[in-house]
Amino acid sequence: MAKERHLEKALLEARRRIAELENELDSLRRSHGVAFVGDSPKCRNAEDSYVKRDAVPGLPIKIRRLRILLVEDSHDNVRVIRAFLDRMGQNLTVAGNGHEAMELLSSEPFDLVLMDVELPIMNGLDATRHIRSGAAGEAARDLPIIALTAHAEPGFRELCREAGMNESLAKPVSMAQIAQAIAHVQDGMPGSMASHDAFDTETVLEALDGDVALLMELYRIFIRTAPQRLEEIETAVAEGNFALATHVAHAFKGNTATIGATRLHATIVELHEALMTEKIETAASMLTTVRNETAIVLDMLLEKLGDTPPCNE
Repeated sequence: MAKERHLEKALLEARRRIAELENELDSLRRSHGVAFVGDSPKCRNAEDSYVKRDAVPGLPIKIRRLRILLVEDSHDNVRVIRAFLDRMGQNLTVAGNGHEAMELLSSEPFDLVLMDVELPIMNGLDATRHIRSGAAGEAARDLPIIALTAHAEPGFRELCREAGMNESLAKPVSMAQIAQAIAHVQDGMPGSMASHDAFDTETVLEALDGDVALLMELYRIFIRTAPQRLEEIETAVAEGNFALATHVAHAFKGNTATIGATRLHATIVELHEALMTEKIETAASMLTTVRNETAIVLDMLLEKLGDTPPCNE
């Protein structure tokens, strides 16, 4: 009986998180004028992978869409910063304190952290020190961290730098300030979408005997089918059908290997193992990571193709 209650609780949490992610994705789609039929992109401009220049007047360079973790306990500040980042088309996740941030960083991939300094449970300075020590995982150790602080004096900025923060912004922050800070951090990020390890194009092309046209077609097939695969897995997990979820995850794993999406592939391998062994909480957590990573890969593929028909309806 206790096991059944535990299962029901885990499934309800998975459904809740899926609903939240769907709402966030819908918001991003609307903000970029993307029309969707089901889960398949109807039209998309490769420039949507960047901030539109008129969104932030005076911005000197293009800003790529990044996976940003905002660590902030003030609901008002979260609303304001979310509005800024939504307008920029950024992919945002929010943590309410340093401890939550550590948990998210240890389980999900991010490109940048916006860290409030005055936080409950674990403040921003301590959280940054833990991240730099590797306590949130090796992948997070060197992430750019921008401090958000009400302390504008130079001495406090030095404390932020000593803790390991890359930059600091004094509250209240403007959208232009955030955009400039992200642009500055982006300069030091390698590769497309700040994710040079996301694709192994060289190995895939070698397997395809150098056929670039075929690779582009495989990308298009993945863009059409990936959202459906993900939806099938989520539905099967929500219904407790782990055999079906495992079967679809296995196929999805093969799809990601075919296009050389190495990081997404590694994530789905973990999800597949969790589904095979019916580790419910692990599978629910991995589904969130897979959904985020899939969205990023789809963006990157659309950027690589750059030839989807423009929206004209």
